Amino acid sequence: MNLKRNFMKMAAVLPLAAVLVGCGRTTINANDYLDISVDGFDTVGTASYSIDYGKMIEDNMEAFGLDKNSEMEAIGVELLMEEHLDGKLDKKSELKNGDEITFKWNDSAADALEQKYKVKIKLSDEKVDVKDLDEPEKFDPFNFLTVSYEGFAPNGTIKLNADKLPVSGVSFSADPADSLSNGDTVKVTFGDPDCEQKCFDQGYIPETLEKEFTVEGLASYIQTIDE
Repeated sequence: MNLKRNFMKMAAVLPLAAVLVGCGRTTINANDYLDISVDGFDTVGTASYSIDYGKMIEDNMEAFGLDKNSEMEAIGVELLMEEHLDGKLDKKSELKNGDEITFKWNDSAADALEQKYKVKIKLSDEKVDVKDLDEPEKFDPFNFLTVSYEGFAPNGTIKLNADKLPVSGVSFSADPADSLSNGDTVKVTFGDPDCEQKCFDQGYIPETLEKEFTVEGLASYIQTIDE
């Protein structure tokens, strides 16, 4: 009785097995050719991805009907892959350590390839934990600023020099910058409203954004008989 039952089970499985073998399809795990990278600094990290279509073809030449002399045909397969086999990240910017990002393939990404070639493309969400992003470094931009004054009071001008700043695209401004006399107070500001973001993107955090300076050292014209 047991032998008969076992025989019946085997008979039920055989047709399915025959179909699978008869298809002759090569299963390709697309995630094996997916690379996700996270760069930048903590809280302002950015994620990107790439898919190595060339390697996928090279590893499965026969399944794509190619051989070592099929260079032009391989280019055609790769173009088809680039058009149909893709996806997207659920989050790409403002990443911090501890975040989790997910790459999701397009639902029908593999259909065109499976219809044309003897392949079965396996697609699954790829999750990546964000870690090891460096912390932005704190700095005082005014440590890199040299202030000087030129001209004659009451028409002196302030000069700001900061050519050794560790960040680019950010500068100082002064208010007022001219019509100065000794004893006047000038407010110097570092950057613009986007200053902190620009610094974050380059791995720095400015500790001070404004500072006041007192004008001194200007020569002046004689304006009274007593002078």
